Amino acid sequence: MCLPHRTVARLPADGIALQLQIGFERNPPKWMRRLRWPPGLRPVVAPFEGLPRGFGVYQTYGFVRGWSTSLFVFFGRPKPTTQQLARARAELATVSFPRHR
Repeated sequence: MCLPHRTVARLPADGIALQLQIGFERNPPKWMRRLRWPPGLRPVVAPFEGLPRGFGVYQTYGFVRGWSTSLFVFFGRPKPTTQQLARARAELATVSFPRHR
């Protein structure tokens, strides 16, 4: 999985970018835990390895309704504002996970 370097480099200070991947694993690793959805978006790390300084990143992974998920939330500043966190949470709340076959 690659970080969206060009997207993050263009984020304004009040910007956010979301990267969510979901997949199905027949034999999931035993260490992977259940993830509450939408996640709380804490803690935000800055600087984040591989990205320029000045950006904050929330990263998590786990199982949501049986799906393996990987989530990155990028913020245009090291410490996101209350409004940025609210916008990111609102967007994540719209995600619907498909049913397993």
